[in-house]
Parts: sequence; C-alpha cells; structure tokens
Amino acid sequence: MSRALILGLAGFGLFVLVGSTVAAIVFVRSLDEEDMRGFARGVAEGLARGAGGVGGEGLVDDDPERFANDRRALGPTALPYVPVDRSLPETPPVPHLELVRYIAPLGGQRAYVTPVREGARRPAVVYVGGGFDWGIGDVWTPQPYENDQSGAAFQRPDLVVMYPSLRGSHDNPGRNECFLGEVDDLLAAGDYLAGRPDVDPARIYLVGHSTGGTLAMLVAAARPRFAGIFAFGPHSHADYGDDDCFPEGLPELELKVRSPVDYVDVIRTPTWVIEGEVDGNTAGIEWMKEYVGDAPVRFLVVPGLDHFSVLRPASDLLVEAIVSGPIVDDPWTAESVTAQWNALVGLDAMIEDVMAGEPE
Repeated sequence: MSRALILGLAGFGLFVLVGSTVAAIVFVRSLDEEDMRGFARGVAEGLARGAGGVGGEGLVDDDPERFANDRRALGPTALPYVPVDRSLPETPPVPHLELVRYIAPLGGQRAYVTPVREGARRPAVVYVGGGFDWGIGDVWTPQPYENDQSGAAFQRPDLVVMYPSLRGSHDNPGRNECFLGEVDDLLAAGDYLAGRPDVDPARIYLVGHSTGGTLAMLVAAARPRFAGIFAFGPHSHADYGDDDCFPEGLPELELKVRSPVDYVDVIRTPTWVIEGEVDGNTAGIEWMKEYVGDAPVRFLVVPGLDHFSVLRPASDLLVEAIVSGPIVDDPWTAESVTAQWNALVGLDAMIEDVMAGEPE
C-alpha cells in the first residue's frame, strides 16, 4: 500500500474529523514532498465533499459524458516530451504471433498479434502490460509463474491475442502522452480485432496489468468498445511512478483526465479489478470502491499474493472463462485464484523433482 495514499486518507480524515488547527499544522510539517501530495489530495477531496462537489456516493454525478467532456476541455497535453525506446520491435520467432501495424488515430502502429486463422470466429484479447515505455517486446519466452507479465495464458489456438504498442513508441507516429491519447490507441486496437474474419466482434476483451491496468480503467470510462475489461493492479490516480510524465506544477485537469478514480462511476462496460494483497495497489482500489457508485465494476483483493504473483493464476482462470462463452459471472474468486496458484506451485515442484532425477 502506497504511503502517500495512506497519508491521503489521513489527510481526508484529518479534515473531516479533527478540526484542530494546531494538530493540522504539526501533522503537515512532518511530511516530505511526496507524502504532502497524498495528504493534499485527501484534503482536496474532503473540501470537494464539504462544498457539495460530490455526494454521499463519492465523485458520482451520473454524467456518462463527463470523461469525454473533460478530455475535450483539456485539449492537447501540456506534459513535457519523455524520450522512449524508438527501436523497431523484434519479429516474433514463434509461429503463433506476427508483427503487424494496426490503424490508430495518429496512423499505423506496431503490434504483435495471432495470425489470421481459418474456421469459426474466436474471442479475442487486447493485452497491455505495465511500465512507462508504451512499446512491445518479448512475450514468447516462458516466464516464472510468480512474475509472468507476458500474457502467455492468452496465447492459445482457440483465442486471438493482440499486444499493441502505443503512440510515440518504436516508429509509431506521435509522442507518448502518459494515459491520454493511449486510451484512444487501445480502443483502435479493439476496432482492429473486430474487423478480422476470425474474431467474434462481440467477444473482444481488454486485459491490462499495472500501468496497463490503469489504462484499462480509463478505456472502460470511454466508449463501450470491449465486451469486458480486466484491470490487474491499476492505480487510482495518475501521478505515480514516472516523475518525467508528471512534473510538479501541472494544471489540475492534466492529472484528472488520467486518474481512473475520477471516472470510475461513469464506466458502463463490465469491468473487473483484481490485485494481490501483499504490497499491491490496494489503497487505490479502496479509493475507487468508494467512488464507483452503481457502475458495473467489481473488485477483488487476493490474500497471500502480490502485484505480480496474482497475474498468472488469475489469467489462467480468466482465459478459460473467455473461451467458454460470454462472461456473465465473476471469472474468479479469492479461493479459486489461490487454488490455481497452489496448482502452479505444485507443478513447478514436480518439474524440479523430475529434472533433479535426470542424469547429467
């Protein structure tokens, strides 16, 4: 749990409950710069409540166009340009993935995707990983189950998977916008899959992890392109991680339109949020749960797993739900994710025993 977010909650509570000028001064003077930002956020949201800016359900105001309107009001981003890797992505050395270009708002952008196959239409997944480079890389080399960010669970014959790179990465047009235009790129990736002859356009899903999970939450607040959205370990607010993206002194709206907590209540696409309890982004999940209103968003925190270890067992369960048919119920529970984790641990131990018994 982020210390700054914890202090944000403390700031909110201090504003609402304490009402003591002396106590507030002593508390604030004890904070460093990062913690002050979390504290200020809590106080600001407390003031918004006190001024009637939000109701008893949090930030909910039942305007489904609020996200789109705020993005239009912002216009071109004022964020400074952040250099990213402009090298070309590697051609996949495996037959079940190919390097293509998909048409995004700024032009053609690179992606790895399952080659078109004959036969019945299949469900599809757009998968976006974490980090701030917005590009694509090796997703075919097997990774340890305790930290498998490759989306390998979705690379199977009865499913189409796409890994889109986003604006400004590789030789793609434009520049990185840190959670702004990238939302439109992911919507375009969904449109690209919908146009394929082997994809069922009614069964296209978006899966994102960490930074990708934050993006997935913002996509969920935009137009309803996907049948369902699954966000692993998203952040509630934009100003985290990469200080190059969010320097001090930005206009408030620059951060707001990049913060899922401000728009979680306008989500209309069925959305599932999952995180590991150990050192995960659970504070952000608590923020969003408070403000979700009646939006179709479900949250799950899995005890005993962390931000990375939750990804593979939950993905194993999710992919089975996707290929089995339209997802109506939750694809996972804390118990089923834990059981799948234990199965992975047991399988790994079995493989080690077999390998240990082989002659050198």
